[in-house]
Amino acid sequence: MKERFRSYFIRNNVQYRYEGKEYLINITDCFVFPQSYSALLTRFSEYRDVPLVNVCDIGGGTTDCFKMENSIANISSSFSLKIGTIHLFNSIAQEALARGYYLTEFQIQQIILGKQPVFDEQGISQMIGEETERFTDKLISSIVEHGLELRLNPTVFVGGGSILLKQYIEKTKIGYSEVIEDPSYANAKGFELLAKQKLLKR
Repeated sequence: MKERFRSYFIRNNVQYRYEGKEYLINITDCFVFPQSYSALLTRFSEYRDVPLVNVCDIGGGTTDCFKMENSIANISSSFSLKIGTIHLFNSIAQEALARGYYLTEFQIQQIILGKQPVFDEQGISQMIGEETERFTDKLISSIVEHGLELRLNPTVFVGGGSILLKQYIEKTKIGYSEVIEDPSYANAKGFELLAKQKLLKR
């Protein structure tokens, strides 16, 4: 899969326009790295001396996890759960409809984050809080069932879903955890560091 993904991007005569200027380039090589690993690199100095770190990337459709052992990603420990925030949004929307209300995804997100985008006379915020807590508990249990020890080892959560669920993750009975809250740039910064390391080894 990695080689297929890499080969997809390597091509000649790629034309595009950027800020009104035309470009014609050849892509001669491509580096492929796990997304959550690249985000963790932005905190690398904090975990460099930690023997084992769990890394969990909570996305919309899946949650992807692996272990970092002595600062090296153990790819054989990686797994993907078909559990993401889309499933949470759907369950909340269905429960709201059962009560006669239509909530947008934006409203659901805002309420999960502790904001109040709706008039709340029928316990909607409470329902969303309870659904989100159940979802987070189920997700953490599934991660543990797949072999990650979350009580004894530190866990770094990345991805937009992790930021959304931060306050609920912190309520669960796990050990030390950190949520990387820079989704727009954490992966890009990490990919840049990895690419530079690769190029220096040549």
